[in-house]
Amino acid sequence: MIADFLPRSMPEGRTPVYFFTRNYFPTLTGTTERFRRYLPGVSAKGVDFYVITSLTDPALPEVEDTGLERIRRIPVEGAGYTDTEELLLSMLDELKRAAPGTVQIFGFDPKLRPLVRRIRKFGHRVLLVRTMMPSFQPPLLSLRGIRRTLRTRLDSASVDRITAGTTVMRDAFSLGSEGLRRKYSIIPHGIDVQRFRPLDDEAGKARLRQELGLATD
Repeated sequence: MIADFLPRSMPEGRTPVYFFTRNYFPTLTGTTERFRRYLPGVSAKGVDFYVITSLTDPALPEVEDTGLERIRRIPVEGAGYTDTEELLLSMLDELKRAAPGTVQIFGFDPKLRPLVRRIRKFGHRVLLVRTMMPSFQPPLLSLRGIRRTLRTRLDSASVDRITAGTTVMRDAFSLGSEGLRRKYSIIPHGIDVQRFRPLDDEAGKARLRQELGLATD
């Protein structure tokens, strides 16, 4: 039996973020790399991160404290990842008792609406992070367009705030509504352009291939 993972209270001046994500590997890739690079500065501003994710590698502990963030890995049956709904449901009782904070989720499905409403009633704010453009954009006046508009408005109304990586992404989900646009904050996808940049000279390419152990042809 694992004791409560989420804090019941926070020291004065500290705010918790409950970060729900389907995968969060201890490797230098994607979300994990970015967050571990930013966390010292975020922590200095009074924010503590609690990561709730899937346990897909039995070699990893179910609970881990890296010093930068606390991680709770929820076991999954078979291959694949636990979806956001299952992750939220697995921590619902703890969220009810936890110190008020921000629940951060990626992506949204209509079945999440009642669950998110319950979490907000517990005193938490819910932040929806959009990372991809909508896969299909039917004409607004078509039947599919009307359904998509209704779904998007209901989804957006279920959360407190939404982030998007670009203004184009925000506008695609806002459907021309100024009210929906105002609910968004733009947080560009980060990349270290000093580290990740094209190499124009052959000597630089050869050196990089050697460092990575790649063939020269």
